[in-house]
Amino acid sequence: MKRIKFIIVSIVLFSCSTFASAAEIIRVSSDRSFFNLSQTDSINLIENFKSPEPTKRVDERIDIYPNGILQPTGANLSIRSINGWPIDISSFSFDSSDCNGISYDLCQQKPFNHAGYVAQFPPCSSSGQSDCISSLAVIDQNGKREEAVPLKELPPKIEEWGYDSDVNGILKNLKNFNGDVAANYPSGGNRWVWKFPKYKHRGGSIFLPGVSFLSQANFEVGEEKSLVFRAPQVNVQLLPVSVDIPVCRFDGKGGCTYTNSITQMDGAVLSRNDFSLKRDAYVSLDTFSIEFRSSIPWTSWTASTITDLDFSFRKSGRDFIYQLSGKPGQVPEVLKNIPITPSNSALIKSIAGPNFYCSAGSTSDSDCSAPIFLGGKGGPGKGGINDSGPYEQLEALEKLTDGTSTFLRSYWIAQSQLGSITELSAICANSFSKSIPVGISSSNSTLAQDEPPTWDSQTKSFTYKVASFSKKPDGGSFIGHYSLLIPADLAKCLWKDGATQAKLNLSIINSDGSNQVATTTVKIDKEWFKFNAAGFHFSAPKLVASANKVNPTSSANKSAPKSSANSKQITCKKGSTTKKITGLNCPKGFKKVV
Repeated sequence: MKRIKFIIVSIVLFSCSTFASAAEIIRVSSDRSFFNLSQTDSINLIENFKSPEPTKRVDERIDIYPNGILQPTGANLSIRSINGWPIDISSFSFDSSDCNGISYDLCQQKPFNHAGYVAQFPPCSSSGQSDCISSLAVIDQNGKREEAVPLKELPPKIEEWGYDSDVNGILKNLKNFNGDVAANYPSGGNRWVWKFPKYKHRGGSIFLPGVSFLSQANFEVGEEKSLVFRAPQVNVQLLPVSVDIPVCRFDGKGGCTYTNSITQMDGAVLSRNDFSLKRDAYVSLDTFSIEFRSSIPWTSWTASTITDLDFSFRKSGRDFIYQLSGKPGQVPEVLKNIPITPSNSALIKSIAGPNFYCSAGSTSDSDCSAPIFLGGKGGPGKGGINDSGPYEQLEALEKLTDGTSTFLRSYWIAQSQLGSITELSAICANSFSKSIPVGISSSNSTLAQDEPPTWDSQTKSFTYKVASFSKKPDGGSFIGHYSLLIPADLAKCLWKDGATQAKLNLSIINSDGSNQVATTTVKIDKEWFKFNAAGFHFSAPKLVASANKVNPTSSANKSAPKSSANSKQITCKKGSTTKKITGLNCPKGFKKVV
């Protein structure tokens, strides 16, 4: 059996914690809701909540390169979407920025000029508490709402890193800490598992929600008391988890061996001496909502997988209260082996680059191997091997296959990049509120941008790129969704007179420049401009949010404004299907309705 060791980056933590709650936890609803938490050490998850064994494959548990997919020859293709950060453990560290390649102990001997933190939000235990989760709820397809409650606190333990004793002093560096608004960081606490009274996923009713803030700061040696952290990276996610036996057992030699050498980690997000928590699957794609309050604002651009995404914000005293809601996005991912042939070897070599490997004795390219990994999210255009861009690479590789993805994973994740305020808020610095994200984009596409859509100041439009294989594992067409939320004050600054519901539009454009038929909507409320698109197809379309160009109207001529040809909306019909499209002509098979 394979022996594994987990390695942790050294981190230092401080502080104070709320001790957790037991069987009779209830939620106290108010303007600042909280839970009557108590001690939960006595709750035995494996005895009381062990999940049933799956009767079929759980896609959420498949590894990046699972057994049986890798082949000794050919292009081993892995195209994966956003996995999300782990449900973090709170940490706060001071160190030197000059520590590359040296041990933690040696680094700690250098003068400190750098700090970093991870703040995991626990459940709220009082109305006055900041930096905590105040609600986790599900709204089913009939509109019925059900609130979950915290079940068990998960303070860090050494087994999580694959050790049977704390030989490296890991745990003494893992503590909770109090925040400091002046230094721009919140308090950090412990993770919890939560339970719904009735609602169930495939493996039960246990969920692992996570809300974490993290950031870094540089400072002059000796000036750590005056440091101020950058705008935080924010990660909000919800994992349905199954309770199972540990995925590894300790072997007495400082490491542990897999309980099952075939399934190995088997989707575990946490494994301890007495239980493990494994990713599981939603039975139905209902709407979930997480509400939390924070002592510092969430302002970074945020990318998400959540379908029908909605966001709300309000102030309560000095705290910022955020609520994120929507349905889990079903995201296709690809694990395939592509035989290398004379007709495709040049393309595979150009994408694989130095990873194209031929062993001694190979007589042709068909004897060679080429691991190709297109990971998660990418930028708006170029990147990857030979600067060809992940979106173009996916589209080219799909043509070497049958076009079907390998499996579908359900994700409920929103995460931002560190300091990703972008030049947009700089352009509109006087109008942007700086209390909410500078924007939120969401897609169920395999590849999509983590960073903001590209803003073109000439055309005054956002462009957002996505890419997925065009078919689901069952051969059916994969249908895309996309949401873009722009704060109203920022949108009015960028689009000025064009920032009206009548003038804004969202277009879906194929890689060959043709327009797609899709259902698109634009809604404006007090806080947000909301763009939504659904029903579009892949491989690699781009989405463009813009304001129609309008001809000036004189005071003498009150005729309606006339849209430019490039952004005119027309109605197209095919049989009983009628859809609106932005452009001049209908796609093949559709007729223009006059």
